[in-house]
Amino acid sequence: MAAYDRIFETNQIGQIMDCSLRRIDSYTTSADLEFGKLVSFTDVEGRITTRTAETLPLGVTVYDRTKIEGEYKANSVVNVLTFGRIMIEAFDDIVQGQLAYAGVAGEIRTAPNAVDDDFPVGVFLSNALTGEKVLLEFRV
Repeated sequence: MAAYDRIFETNQIGQIMDCSLRRIDSYTTSADLEFGKLVSFTDVEGRITTRTAETLPLGVTVYDRTKIEGEYKANSVVNVLTFGRIMIEAFDDIVQGQLAYAGVAGEIRTAPNAVDDDFPVGVFLSNALTGEKVLLEFRV
């Protein structure tokens, strides 16, 4: 039975922020994953985990209101935004229009570092201070 009296929170980390040009794929995770984190493939079986320096970025984990723990558990099916707009947590202070770069621990940064190999993954569409929510247009 449908319930129409429940109000869901908006602007959650990992929440999709557009309804048009986006691409979401599903993968199995090899470890626990938080929402709004950058992921990559881990093995030949096609499982994913948080991105590391040795892997190419695949996408950003999508918010799922049915996950009470606030994350995906290991060996579960994970929705991953591979193109589109999504809300993430700011790793650095961000100015709208800055390029976004792949970090080595699932974060998305405002500047590359030597380990990241200068890999751009999109552009920030809003301003934010470190730890705040920021809108990212992800496009690898």
